[in-house]
Amino acid sequence: METILVASKKDAVQGKLEIFNDLNLRTVLIDLDVFAIQNAFEYHSVNSENPAQETILIINIGANVTNMAIMENNISRVVRDVFISGNSFTKAIMRNLGCDFKSAEELKSRYSLLVTAEEKEKTLSENQKEALQVSSAITPVSKDLLVEVQRSIDFYISQNPERVINKVLLCGGSSSLKNLDKYLRQELKVPVEIFNPVKYLLESGGVPDNLAPQLTVAIGLAMRRENDIPKK
Repeated sequence: METILVASKKDAVQGKLEIFNDLNLRTVLIDLDVFAIQNAFEYHSVNSENPAQETILIINIGANVTNMAIMENNISRVVRDVFISGNSFTKAIMRNLGCDFKSAEELKSRYSLLVTAEEKEKTLSENQKEALQVSSAITPVSKDLLVEVQRSIDFYISQNPERVINKVLLCGGSSSLKNLDKYLRQELKVPVEIFNPVKYLLESGGVPDNLAPQLTVAIGLAMRRENDIPKK
């Protein structure tokens, strides 16, 4: 029997429960972000036109934490959290450009990570100094994130050298960082896509594509029911 052992600090859980208690709402279950993400992916996989039996690495880049899950034929093999996240990119911009948090967030949304030499040369030739500064600020953070992604993959492969990662899916608020998917695709040598958790949901047409990846955890959690036991 294969099992996954998880734990959470009591204070962290209690803090969430108090929010709902203050609203007079009854809490019926608590789940981890990474398992909620897997719920959303499993629903997406089952309902897709061509459900594939392959190994997927899902990376949910939140504001404070990045969740990673390696799913082999929809079964959890590796789950972990790292603290290189959206705010890591924002704080790097704040330090390098000497601006406040709000301005750094706007710059993060406006400019992209310059991945290729051609992109850098073009930006330099157009004298886009701010774009160059932003890219220089977030490049080290992107490299740190890549290191953690590679560690997850290496651990997965260490259990069986014949294992491979077929695809990487990005979700969460900072998955929209321009060119991050291109950077990971270039370094990992595997397809990298932005995950859309609402694609196969009814009445989901009003959700903009750029906002959909941010809803992955919420959608996965909403699929749970009182007293159910998720199959992991």
